[in-house]
Amino acid sequence: MINAETIYMPTVTEENYQWALPVDDDDFEVLHTVGTRALVDVWRPVRMKIIRFDKLLVLRHAFLPWCMDNLIVMRDEAIDKVGPVLAPHGVILPLECKGARLALFTAPPVEGVLDLEQSGRVERFSSGRLMRVFSPVFNLGVLGDRQAFMLAEFPRCGLCLTGRLVEEVLATGMTKGTVFEVPKWI
Repeated sequence: MINAETIYMPTVTEENYQWALPVDDDDFEVLHTVGTRALVDVWRPVRMKIIRFDKLLVLRHAFLPWCMDNLIVMRDEAIDKVGPVLAPHGVILPLECKGARLALFTAPPVEGVLDLEQSGRVERFSSGRLMRVFSPVFNLGVLGDRQAFMLAEFPRCGLCLTGRLVEEVLATGMTKGTVFEVPKWI
């Protein structure tokens, strides 16, 4: 059951669905930082491939093939159904893929959403930069009308969505390949 006032993060499903990965390993860094940069005007679609097999196992068709936790990849028909739900809350950028139409969704960073005082244990690198936050607590009042965001204080953290937005995405029936979970740590 989804709680509208809770924060969720996309994560990989354990049900043997297809993945979408960059053809060039250097593009992992491009995708990993896509939510932290203003890319709309300079975006160059990353070349992707659909991973259809895992060893001898044929993977199931995914509407939202897993890639990484800071973005959601939409495939073919999901672009038309899930895309309009997500678009008001971030940016949708095209990806290049032989044999499939792909696009990614990400959201901008928002300052002050992560409440470190109320969260559980906080681990930092020697530089003081956040490494991990257990039992994160979010200050939803900072979001205003935003339903999707990245944490400005923690740029390598994943994409965050409100339960309200997750409910809308799930209502499309196009989520095979990705699940949404409450983070125990970030």
